[in-house]
Amino acid sequence: MKHFSFDLWLTIIKSNPLFKSKRVTFFYEHYNFSNHSEKEIKSIFRKVDLMCNQVNESVGFNLDTKEMYLMVLYLLNENSIDYSEIDINKLYDQMENLALSYPPVILNQKIVPILQILKEKNKTVSLLSNTGFIEGKTLDKILKKLDLKKYFDFEIYSDEQNLSKPNKELFEIVFKKTCEIYNIPLKTKDIMHIGDNPIADIHGAQNYGMSTLQVSDEHSFEKLYSYAKDLQPL
Repeated sequence: MKHFSFDLWLTIIKSNPLFKSKRVTFFYEHYNFSNHSEKEIKSIFRKVDLMCNQVNESVGFNLDTKEMYLMVLYLLNENSIDYSEIDINKLYDQMENLALSYPPVILNQKIVPILQILKEKNKTVSLLSNTGFIEGKTLDKILKKLDLKKYFDFEIYSDEQNLSKPNKELFEIVFKKTCEIYNIPLKTKDIMHIGDNPIADIHGAQNYGMSTLQVSDEHSFEKLYSYAKDLQPL
């Protein structure tokens, strides 16, 4: 195996509960013109997140992050506000500041050792992530904050490509970028994509011809760690 492509959410990192809590409080205090409870606002965020994720996976394209926040605002207030008056860029900047103040946490204690081993063995490593309420540019800042960015040769985010996993075109981008790094023809099986989502990650990568490993529990991370240790260096 020459290259390892990683999913991000629930593969390398998971959400910080404090971020979601602070986000709900922010909307409760600043955009809650219809007097919803914080519990209701939390439910609306969850509904939009699940809905947009389902749409993205179904059509293979990417719903814009700022549109997702506007969906939340509509479900909160419907026609009681003038949406043209909402400074959506400012709102996203506020959400980015929240995400950086309460960043995601590393999912599993084996993640960093696995990445370290792969780099020590001169394997190339990349990130392929669908995005939702947090844009790729913000995720890049988060990776720096968590001291993870140094492990990746390149990062691909769905919002920057206007494509979402399991779309084959995203996996083709990974393949082409990897071939450019090695400067030799590669086979799709030379790349292993690792992720938690059986549809977006596993089916998507396999459909393109890549090798795959699904991570879902402690045992799967142990398996990946042992696999990385047994790899022959390039």
